[in-house]
Amino acid sequence: MKEQIEKLLHATPFVPFVLEIADEVAYPIATADHALLGGKLIGIADDEGLIDLVPYRHIRRLRTKLEAA
Repeated sequence: MKEQIEKLLHATPFVPFVLEIADEVAYPIATADHALLGGKLIGIADDEGLIDLVPYRHIRRLRTKLEAA
């Protein structure tokens, strides 16, 4: 999962995507600046600068905004 996220973050042009954690929990990644990859965790920032740390093993699904349409 980490490798897939890394590819999306470095893609040109950037395509927004969503990380689904649970049935009703999803984190939109609007820009590459909204995510920071760590060894076992991803830091996900919102527009106000608040950051949630999520272990990669908790990510159930990754989808691009294009898939959601």
